[in-house]
Amino acid sequence: SVLIMPYQDSPGWERQWKNFSWDWDFHVSTVSEGHRVVGDKDKSEAKTKGAKLTFGEVLDCGVSRMLHNLGAAHKTSFHDLGMGPGKMLIQTYLQYKNLRTCMGVELAKGRYDLGERNIRTLLKNGWRGRKFLGIEFKIGHYFKIVEDVPDKAPKEGWKVGDKVVAYYPGLKTDKMVHKDYHGEITDIKKHESGDDKKTLFAVKYEDGSTCDRVQRRYLFIPGKERTCEVWYGSLFDYPGGFDAEICVLETDFPEEMHPTLIKCMTTTPIGCTFLTYHDLKKFSCYDWDNLRQIDCNIYDNDRYITSWSQGWRFYLWEHVPSFKDTLPYSKIAGKLHENLKKDDQIVFKDNREDDSPLQYGEILTVSKDDEKTDEINLIVRTNKVEVKKVQYQNVTLSSSDYTIYKTRHRFRIGQEVSAYYVENLKETQYQNRYEIYRGKVIAINATKLTYVIKYLEEGTTRLDVSEKYVYKLPKLLYQKGENVMACWPRNAQNKNCPHRYKRFPAEVVDINNDSTYRLRYQVSPFLLSLLRPQVFPDDYHQTEDNKKQAAYAPTADNCFAENVREMWVQYPADFVVKNIQQVENKLGLPFYTTYQPEYCEGWENKECIAWINDIGIGTKLAKLFELNKIDGKGLLNIKAENEKELNIEMNKLLKVTDGDNKTESTELNNDDENENEDDGVVDKIGLNRIELKNLFANIKHLKQQNEMMQQQFIGQAGGHQDYQKLQQVWRDFRKDMGRHQTTGGGGGGGGGGDPLMNGFD
Repeated sequence: SVLIMPYQDSPGWERQWKNFSWDWDFHVSTVSEGHRVVGDKDKSEAKTKGAKLTFGEVLDCGVSRMLHNLGAAHKTSFHDLGMGPGKMLIQTYLQYKNLRTCMGVELAKGRYDLGERNIRTLLKNGWRGRKFLGIEFKIGHYFKIVEDVPDKAPKEGWKVGDKVVAYYPGLKTDKMVHKDYHGEITDIKKHESGDDKKTLFAVKYEDGSTCDRVQRRYLFIPGKERTCEVWYGSLFDYPGGFDAEICVLETDFPEEMHPTLIKCMTTTPIGCTFLTYHDLKKFSCYDWDNLRQIDCNIYDNDRYITSWSQGWRFYLWEHVPSFKDTLPYSKIAGKLHENLKKDDQIVFKDNREDDSPLQYGEILTVSKDDEKTDEINLIVRTNKVEVKKVQYQNVTLSSSDYTIYKTRHRFRIGQEVSAYYVENLKETQYQNRYEIYRGKVIAINATKLTYVIKYLEEGTTRLDVSEKYVYKLPKLLYQKGENVMACWPRNAQNKNCPHRYKRFPAEVVDINNDSTYRLRYQVSPFLLSLLRPQVFPDDYHQTEDNKKQAAYAPTADNCFAENVREMWVQYPADFVVKNIQQVENKLGLPFYTTYQPEYCEGWENKECIAWINDIGIGTKLAKLFELNKIDGKGLLNIKAENEKELNIEMNKLLKVTDGDNKTESTELNNDDENENEDDGVVDKIGLNRIELKNLFANIKHLKQQNEMMQQQFIGQAGGHQDYQKLQQVWRDFRKDMGRHQTTGGGGGGGGGGDPLMNGFD
């Protein structure tokens, strides 16, 4: 039987599609095609070249997020070294116009052919009004296009002597030669018909070669050309394969190729960023001095949507100046007053003393005594590390007495950071080797890129922590104390679970250093009546037959989760409240309860307390109901048109006049000092937004049912029989809700099915 997956999309999936959406306007190859086209011959050839043909695709929105984190908006070249069918390559080329060169290499012949097909489709159809020209091609070996931009030619037209980029299809014949098309126009041959489009240009290229048949449409002002190329072969064979500002290495490299990979990465230009399939830190040959993991990527919340996962951990790196061999500071080019400003970080040396040490400083003020000179005066905050203490002081500098340098330090005095614990990096403690700790920079060394860091949880201080082990704090979507909806980890980690990404109400009780969350799931009889599935009740009873497909839910004695990924968490305001409102407007009966609302007017205090427990907020209100002797008439007399008014009315209803009761009420509620600004009523009930929604809908339901009893059933002939009819209406409603779920479609955590149940998915 087909496994039904009604909760197949995680919150992280939905966020990433919303924030990094991408649409293809022409047909491209599918993931299944990428799997089918690889045969035994491809696998055998790959093995001889030290490669694996493991395949999967980063999906469109995952590519957009990855490019953002790799800094694509500030780069000029992109190489996909293991491009598969080339979809990431083409998307990057179309999405970032600042990238002048995009190139993809693929070793598997079948997948290269798909890439060539995709780029030919782009050439034929164009994209959103943009057009392209084919400039290099040999079927089955390489194919290059250039964007036909509107401003590629001078406004006054081309003339002899102009510098130019001049393409001529067929000029390149050797795939191992990288042809440079920069040159100079030496002659212009107008066509006898006078048609400018048929004019031919003679060009002498900078490599000494010539061509006298270049058409006008293939001429570009240097810097206006944007090319995209696919190339068949090994990524290590492509000429200049690692000469790019972004290199994507979404490839499973065998162990014997790891040293070659690291060596090639360190030959790229400084500032080059990479995506890799492997966590390079775990390679014994990893180069800590020249490669640095990008800050956001050390945390668990940096995940990407792929064809095999809703949040896969790829690894992002940057080629940096050597921590060991490069000075941590540099001379300031140009005039000091034009290049230094408040908050800049510097190192300085007193020229009046021969043995004056370099000192680190952070500029507080910049001023000039004489506008006619280049001399400036600075006040800087500096630090001095002594035995068991650090001294801070503000120092006045004059550029006539001090030599001032710009520093490469990325962090400042007092800044909170994440850092590895240096002692853990020893191989004997490998299990905790890359555990992340919260720290604070308390001093900075001027002569090298190291810091004095206090590890906050441990209370220990280390004097010489290299910047290669220090990172910026994560950017988090949620904060401690917030109410969220979150998947239950045991379900979310099981790809066979039919309720894999079902959401449950929870509170963030803490945040781990790796950006995962500690949650306390809010469990009550009312919530369980909603959250337990009506369509798949057997999924929650594990047997030998359904062991892999079993589903789980938090319970009162098992409501904490220590490591909940951010991709499993979502704010309730975006969908829970909205769906509750939809159900309320459509059905008028949003919640399932076990009490008899028709008799509310006759409820005594104990029935009201049973009711408040039944709807799941008794822990906050039951004692107050008892103290204030709330009865059914009191509930029906509440006049509120929305949750805000209800909050005011409930606080009025639960006011305690007895002095002893006031004390007890204060002890029960943490929020009794929060006042409503509109009416000055002290908030004693302390309900969050979802709980207020719950209470408002249930009180409204009580009133509806009481009114129905008054109008239709009480005092009429056959009243008892009519009451039974009312009960049958309720039972039919529940059955109808179940049928909606059964026939409703799955997916997205909110499409199809019981609208009330989807509100809590």
